[in-house]
Amino acid sequence: MINIVAFIGPSGSGKTTLAKYMNLRKVITFTTRPVRKGERDGVDYFFMEKKEFLRLYDEGELLEYTEYNGHLYGMGIKPLRDSISKGELISIVVDINGAKRLKEVFPDNLLVIGIRTPLEECFERMKERGDPDFSSRSKLYGEEIDAMTDISHVIILNTKDNWWMSRIIIEGIGSKLEETDWV
Repeated sequence: MINIVAFIGPSGSGKTTLAKYMNLRKVITFTTRPVRKGERDGVDYFFMEKKEFLRLYDEGELLEYTEYNGHLYGMGIKPLRDSISKGELISIVVDINGAKRLKEVFPDNLLVIGIRTPLEECFERMKERGDPDFSSRSKLYGEEIDAMTDISHVIILNTKDNWWMSRIIIEGIGSKLEETDWV
């Protein structure tokens, strides 16, 4: 049975925005990066110091973590296990490493949705939200798209011109998952 819907894609692809349209309980991940304008601790991320983050990982409370732009990002294992044991359906936004780790640990409970967006549009979105690291992201874009293609069960093209169609697809997948237990 699918309990975990993981969204992956390059930075700025719209994966977090589209995940909201699935209307599933969102698993909050952990990070050491500073809070951006409009973000709230415990809602968007659990924001913490690096020492505390690494302590959680060392104690086995984080399934995995990745470093990006000098900051750590990771996911807790307890909410995932709790949702599976309760038969709940949840969503989580992760990077490629996170999706690979989820596939290793929860192969029968996972649906991976890749969000593909043209590089230029990813950059525009990153600029709008104040993300400073465009040049290193452009170098990783091709690798991220290739890896996403290899690991995703479904890939959705999310552009400015078809965002509404992306939303309809996401809402449809979410509705189907919620109404059936055959997956």
